[in-house]
Amino acid sequence: MSKSKIRRRLKDQKGFTLMELMVVVLILGILAAYGIPRYLSAVATSKMGSVIANYDAVVTETAAALYGPGSTSTSVETTVITNGNSELTNPFSGNAVVGNAATPTAGQIKVDGTTTSGQVTVTAYDDNAAAMSSYNKTILDPK
Repeated sequence: MSKSKIRRRLKDQKGFTLMELMVVVLILGILAAYGIPRYLSAVATSKMGSVIANYDAVVTETAAALYGPGSTSTSVETTVITNGNSELTNPFSGNAVVGNAATPTAGQIKVDGTTTSGQVTVTAYDDNAAAMSSYNKTILDPK
């Protein structure tokens, strides 16, 4: 084959071969199989970190409502649920983070208790709406 024929064949050749495309798709598939689960895991971890930060803020607010000047232990639960907390959002639903519903949702912080006896329980719920035992605190009123 002469040089001119080879040059003409190479010049006329456009695009990628099927084998080249298959190799690229295979590489992208391997990267996706590794990257997507790691990304989803990182998102779940950050959401749980947000729940824990929200829990800490609510515990602090509850303690301030119980111990703070001018506090009345009979209205602590209502005060904590309705006061402020607009800056805290549930990372799983985007709704308000604090509540005292009978059936809490994932990422919710439940403020509940017998405020007349001076104790309020603050509980955080994980991504499965199960109470997190490490984040369940009863705050007692020293009054």
